[in-house]
Amino acid sequence: MIRLINRKGPAALQNRPSGTVTMMVIRIGVAAICTWVSLAAVSGSGPSTRRAQSATATGASTPTVYPKWPFKAEEAARRQAETAKRLGIGGEIVLALSKDSKLKLQLIPAGEFLMGSPEEETHRNKDEGPQRKVRIAAPFYMSATEVTRGQFAAFVADSRYRTDAEKRGWSTAWQGGVKWGYLKGASWRKPGFKQTGAHPVVCVSWNDASAFCKWLTRKTGRRVRLPREAEWEYACRAGTDTAYQWGAGEGRMHGKGWCNPADQAAAVKFPIWGRDVVPWNDGYVFTAPVASYRRNAWGLYDMQGNVHEWCDDWYEATYYARARDGGGPMGPKSGSKRVVRGGSWFSWHWDLRSAYREDGGASGSTVYHGFRIAADLKGPTAGTTRPTSPASRPAAKAKP
Repeated sequence: MIRLINRKGPAALQNRPSGTVTMMVIRIGVAAICTWVSLAAVSGSGPSTRRAQSATATGASTPTVYPKWPFKAEEAARRQAETAKRLGIGGEIVLALSKDSKLKLQLIPAGEFLMGSPEEETHRNKDEGPQRKVRIAAPFYMSATEVTRGQFAAFVADSRYRTDAEKRGWSTAWQGGVKWGYLKGASWRKPGFKQTGAHPVVCVSWNDASAFCKWLTRKTGRRVRLPREAEWEYACRAGTDTAYQWGAGEGRMHGKGWCNPADQAAAVKFPIWGRDVVPWNDGYVFTAPVASYRRNAWGLYDMQGNVHEWCDDWYEATYYARARDGGGPMGPKSGSKRVVRGGSWFSWHWDLRSAYREDGGASGSTVYHGFRIAADLKGPTAGTTRPTSPASRPAAKAKP
């Protein structure tokens, strides 16, 4: 053990020249360190040994932060499987919300990517740039689907929660096929169109989504939250650097079988929407049951289309310009509105781009706003946990 000598020092040293005292202290310290290191090496009690023993005992390890980007779907699956194996965790986990309701989450490996859109991207908005490299230093889980009406009902039944729309008595909706307005009585229970428990919940605010996350955190013991905006885009892209997640062949003529945007069925019901709807019929005018279309390379469904999704971050139109290149996923420290991502059943094709951003007030709700959750790795899971990869799961059958 090394002891720090009092500034005055022992009496035997006080009368010695200061240089001699200094050298003696250094020699004593070095000798003690060498002795301690030798003993630690023999006994296996040094700090590095203890960390290694602890990691071995718990199965813990340091996650790999993959720097290469973009990458193909096969590489995405490999990274998922490798991260799960290295950390001794599931590539897919299931959280139990109630006896009859569960929510599946996919592992998203750590890595780096280029966030935002390039200046030459068609339909690009100013708030999507400049592009910058973002480092996602820690893996996380993200729900494979948007939170459904049935899953939200389990939360409400258990917590007796009332949404912002229920408290004020209305939500924003497309009225009469011609304009937006406040629809009296509209809420997640009654959005103004038919839904089942398998459809994504709508008419929920950022506050409501956050309350769901806090409830699920208490219920499972695992930290559940809304995804940060950078995490959302990283997960949506799943290795792609193209405007849309379906990659080559972009724009309104492509994407069939991938998503539920404003389509030909919507154009029939709402003729005012005009020629900018996509040229196919995805089978639904409003929301579609979650996982009705193709998943991305990380096993996430409906990242573009169906409902817009709340993110945890404050929205700032010029934040990208001052954010540090190569920095982490954290957004602005304050603001007046929250970030919304992903496009919806109401969206034109350009709103389905991976970099597209919107904003919304924390208490606001519309018939096209919903959310999905993210979760940290630590903590127990309620339900089953099993390691899988997207390649080992059967592909979802796309709607005609």
